[in-house]
Amino acid sequence: MDDELYQEFITESEESITQLNNSLLDLESNPENTEAIDDIFRQAHTLKGNFGAMGFDNAAKVAHSVEDLLDAVRNGEIEVTHERMDLVFDGMDEILDILHEIEAEGESQRDPSDLVEEIRAAASPDAEAGADADGGGRPTRRMRRPERTQTPTVRRSTSPPTCSTSTTRKSRTRTSSSTRGSNSTRAI
Repeated sequence: MDDELYQEFITESEESITQLNNSLLDLESNPENTEAIDDIFRQAHTLKGNFGAMGFDNAAKVAHSVEDLLDAVRNGEIEVTHERMDLVFDGMDEILDILHEIEAEGESQRDPSDLVEEIRAAASPDAEAGADADGGGRPTRRMRRPERTQTPTVRRSTSPPTCSTSTTRKSRTRTSSSTRGSNSTRAI
């Protein structure tokens, strides 16, 4: 694969994940934020297309399931819930893990099938009726929130690309992509 194209793919994917995570934090604080829903949908669509075009179907499937869930929210079929937010964050974590594996190994062997099934089930209007009837639906899963969602720095060189993304997901702060390269964050 062309090194420049590969670097562009890694960089664009990281930027989309950063934007998507920022919009997720906005949506979490205001579930009625249609602008955040639309942005998350667009970013998931971009990730799905980019991973699919590059042949990384595992990440494309996760992004597609997130896109479908957000489409159901946009269409008023389902509501934004804490459980659905957990799943979308889990999906973004999985995509980021796949991206890091691709960056390190040139491919990914991860199988996100179980997570994709969970996200797709949560996107179904029938899932709401089932969750209401049994008190919550799926088992609680630990949500990993981004501590810092600044656009990661990708070093360009002739050697295999590396990414200096360091994301611990314990506090809720973010950095806009316009502050790339700086360490300024703001608490939400």
